[in-house]
Amino acid sequence: MSVHVNITVPAEHFAFESLPEEVRIELERCVPFDAELSPYLWLSGADDSRYVGEATELAGVDLVGEVDGEHLVRARWPPERPDVFGAIAASEAICLAGFRDRGVWNLTLRFPSTASVSEWYRTCPRSGESVTIRQIQTGPGCRTDRVSKLTDRQREALRVALETGYFAVPRETSLEGISTRLNISDTAASQRLRRGIENLIIDRFGDLRP
Repeated sequence: MSVHVNITVPAEHFAFESLPEEVRIELERCVPFDAELSPYLWLSGADDSRYVGEATELAGVDLVGEVDGEHLVRARWPPERPDVFGAIAASEAICLAGFRDRGVWNLTLRFPSTASVSEWYRTCPRSGESVTIRQIQTGPGCRTDRVSKLTDRQREALRVALETGYFAVPRETSLEGISTRLNISDTAASQRLRRGIENLIIDRFGDLRP
């Protein structure tokens, strides 16, 4: 049975420790057809892509394009990689999602079994110092899309809110209008919206609550 593990790793133990903390990096999702880590990265919080090009952890980098102030780059990974990076690459895990924010990487890994998780953590260099396990989820029903944590009712409430202009400026409908469409109380509609938005934020940035 597969296992999803969410971990945080300081950049110095994974990648891009030389970049300023304000530079945010996100791994581009893709379907791999070889054993290499996805070479595509989204870079934000920098004036241009030169920061990634200056990263000593890379063998090279090419600018692919820019969208809404974010830079998409293709990285060429060197054979020798930071310790935790190398341990993940040598394990049975695959990386489903990952981003670096404020100098810390948040990674979602999938392992084929709990035994493979234990083996990876046991062999991971300085695992107790460099890796923090935030969440472990077991089961075939685990999904990695960013709306997977939304309940059906939260998703419906967010869809109605978007369709009716609740998020528009100025608003085109009220909370009462949404509750009427959903045939629920104003309080229930408010809770579904707040919890749905919270789940989306956690999926995007990780659970940053203390």
